[in-house]
Amino acid sequence: MTSTTCTPEQSFQRRISRRRFLRCTGLAGLALLSGRGAVPLFGGGSNQADADQSHKVYFPFIAKVPPIPPLSPELVQEAYHFYSLGDPVPPSSLRFEFRPNLNNPDQPLIVFACDPETNEIFLATRLNLQTQEQEWHVAKLRDLADAVGIRIGSNLSSPWFDRATIEEHDQIVTDNFNHGILETLSWPAIENNRGVFTFEKTEEAIELAKGEGMTTEAAPLVYSGSDFEHVLWLKEYRELAQRSGFLDLLAQIDLGEFMHMDYQQQERIIEEYINQIEDPEMRQQIIEMRQELRGVITTHVSTIVSRLKGKVDAWRIVNEFDVNPRSFWDPCFFLAGPDYVDLAFQTAREADPQTPLIMNITGNERRDGYFYQITLPVVRRLKEKGLIDTVGFQLHINAANPPDWGELVETMRGYEQPIAVTELDINLKDVEGSDEERYELQATILRELFTHLMNSDVPILYFDMWEAWRDKDSWLERLEVPGQSSPNADPTIFDDNSNPKPAYFALNDALQEMIDQE
Repeated sequence: MTSTTCTPEQSFQRRISRRRFLRCTGLAGLALLSGRGAVPLFGGGSNQADADQSHKVYFPFIAKVPPIPPLSPELVQEAYHFYSLGDPVPPSSLRFEFRPNLNNPDQPLIVFACDPETNEIFLATRLNLQTQEQEWHVAKLRDLADAVGIRIGSNLSSPWFDRATIEEHDQIVTDNFNHGILETLSWPAIENNRGVFTFEKTEEAIELAKGEGMTTEAAPLVYSGSDFEHVLWLKEYRELAQRSGFLDLLAQIDLGEFMHMDYQQQERIIEEYINQIEDPEMRQQIIEMRQELRGVITTHVSTIVSRLKGKVDAWRIVNEFDVNPRSFWDPCFFLAGPDYVDLAFQTAREADPQTPLIMNITGNERRDGYFYQITLPVVRRLKEKGLIDTVGFQLHINAANPPDWGELVETMRGYEQPIAVTELDINLKDVEGSDEERYELQATILRELFTHLMNSDVPILYFDMWEAWRDKDSWLERLEVPGQSSPNADPTIFDDNSNPKPAYFALNDALQEMIDQE
């Protein structure tokens, strides 16, 4: 198996400093220079022997060119249909481009086939890691992303569906994305019973991803609000806090002052409320429970990271941090302590010093927003300790009121860290009009977002779309989320039947423009 040796940081640097490589025009004239002259790969007089000979020929300073299989008219026709390019042209009149695989620099060059009139890329070669042969296929987002050094991803082997549906989803993801999000590492999926870790599905997903030449990213290891809701033995901690009256006491906190305190001050306030618990036995149980929960977090994180060290390419450690005691969305903040984030990151760093660690944040698109204000001090603290590498922006966008892109970039820049877009979707529930009009708006928003981010000086290490398999299976259509979910959310780049929507082709066009600008 060919290994992936380019880190996200290196990939970003390659993307912003890459140079123009050889462009060959005209199928009949396509040739490689060798010591003995031009070696034709295709063309009227070429044959399979010519293609097989190409493995002996090298591009100066670039990479080895493997044997390239001949193109079939049927595949050309399929690609023309996929991209709605009209009547297909014969393979002998196509244009070809050679591009290094910036995400996998030890792999051979990617060969793109282009329409001779529009120059649109519609076919690509990809190295089959099992056979070590180049294979033609209809060009997809991941091929273009590899050529410009971008990791685009979505959820892989989601544990919330039956096996048949998971296989359908995984096929869509491996066809179109070069990066897989491992939801199988969420707390309910990996440690639903205390001390019992189920790694089988995760290791199968990792094997699938690596076999497809993809990198992987762990879903949040600690997602306090969801974990304490769905994992029964964690839920008991919250129920104890409720029975003791601790939660009612916390509701008295003045959030305006509390959110701007450092974590030592916040902990002192929390301890004052613990001391106000009237029942001394309950009070002692809360004190002991808080210490026990810190051990639970340490064991959970260290067990997972130690087991999968070297197999996962990025770790999302903490998800959706919050300090609001009224919502109690983040029970760990009050029950394990305001520094539980530091504890989780420190544990992960000690178990795996090399792999990037991500703090995944929601609602942080504006600098004057609540979540930006409460997470910025935490990120700075983690940075001072050398515990964080990337800040995640979920970007669940309401298409009726999208963010200001300039403000978004400035907010990202404010963290002074590389950024990962972690859970992008574009919700159409509040958009009126025909499906055609709604989908075109979604496409415009996605293209504008992608273009603004890629043209900024902010390092974007990952561009992940959340559950981007198809609209009907997205969280916004299958779950009941107040104010967000709807049967008409249509938030992904694939429709209910897994067909690509205009947003898919908008992202495809943006990636092609990046290639053309080289």
